[in-house]
Amino acid sequence: MSAALKAALLALWLALPLAAALARGEVAAGAWPAAALHLRWYPPAALGLTALLLLGQAFRALRDRRLLEAARGAAVGLGTAAWLFLVFHDPAFEAQRHALPGLVLAETVAGFLFGAAARGR
Repeated sequence: MSAALKAALLALWLALPLAAALARGEVAAGAWPAAALHLRWYPPAALGLTALLLLGQAFRALRDRRLLEAARGAAVGLGTAAWLFLVFHDPAFEAQRHALPGLVLAETVAGFLFGAAARGR
C-alpha cells in the first residue's frame, strides 16, 4: 500500500469520528447542513462492525484450537454488541448514546497512539 493511500486512510479514520462528535453542535449552530447529522450513525456502525469482526476472528481461532484467543475475541465481541444493544434500547443509557461519538473519537485516537507506541514509531 502506498504512503499516500495510508495517509489518506489515516486521515479518514480520524476524521470520521471527529466529524460525528462535532455534527450535532455544528448543525445546531447552522455551520453544517442538516444532512451532517447522518454522521451520528458512524460510531454505532463502527462498533457494530468491530463486534462482528471480533466474533468472526473468535470462531476462526476456535476452529484452529486457539482457545484463549477465541474466548478473548468472543468476550470482547459479545460485550461490545451487548453494550450497543443497551445503549439503543435502555433509557438509562441515554447519556452514553449522546456521548458515543466522543467516546469513539477518544478510542480511535488512543488506539492510534498506543498502536504507534507499541510499534516504536
